[in-house]
Amino acid sequence: MGVMMRDDTLPQRLTRGLAWRMGVDLAEAVQDNFLTLQDVSTMVLQCRACGDCEACAAALTRAEGPVAAAPAGCPNGPVLGALAELR
Repeated sequence: MGVMMRDDTLPQRLTRGLAWRMGVDLAEAVQDNFLTLQDVSTMVLQCRACGDCEACAAALTRAEGPVAAAPAGCPNGPVLGALAELR
């Protein structure tokens, strides 16, 4: 019987990956003063607290190419949507 290990980097990868798929570069958003590093850290914490990381990862895996919006209920959806509108 194997030991299941929690992937502590999944929320960070999902936050960055979802942003990228929505056309948002988080590093650029920080550089352009649309976000602070604390904002990005908060986004990762909100993703972790959501508890639906595996479903989100599966949804992003199924989608091909860019996505127009975050999955329903994503706590970072409003921020990422607003940043996507700025491009």
